[in-house]
Amino acid sequence: MRTWCRWHRTQEYKRIFDGDEGPNTGGMGSYSPVPGFGPAEVEEIVDAVHRPALAAMAARGVPFHGVLYAGLMVGPEGPKVLEFNTRFGDPETQAVLPRLRSDLPRALPGGARAGRPGRRRGRVGEDWAVTLVLASAGYPESSSKGDVIHGLATAAELAEVTHAGTAERDGEVVTAGWPRAQT
Repeated sequence: MRTWCRWHRTQEYKRIFDGDEGPNTGGMGSYSPVPGFGPAEVEEIVDAVHRPALAAMAARGVPFHGVLYAGLMVGPEGPKVLEFNTRFGDPETQAVLPRLRSDLPRALPGGARAGRPGRRRGRVGEDWAVTLVLASAGYPESSSKGDVIHGLATAAELAEVTHAGTAERDGEVVTAGWPRAQT
């Protein structure tokens, strides 16, 4: 199962094992941009998914302002909505933020004000970014806690390292579990 995100054109991998095998997780990695999804394809998806959803909310008297993340599967029949969230997707966002060329904090408030939709669109570079999630033993059914994570300094020399479900204990970074696995 793969999901795809709107303006930043990111593809996520949900299954824990290679070859799209094993149980669903909160996301095991992502990459951006997605080949074959340029501005024209993005606008087609926005016309088919985002604009109708926003129009339906407005027609019901609850216009939406803010971040609307749509997790999609795109197949031969077109896009299928898996989920809508009012937050950025994870781990998709970690693959797009390094590519961001616009000032995200300046763009966000305009989209959150009723009657004043944001006019700034996020601009991203044409460079590539890949996110790889490393999970503790037993994930996604359970997560081990307190295991020391080795090799972070070496990894940081090669790539940007971000953390989720970790803690610091006695000067070492350890697994701290993760509260959920998405299905």
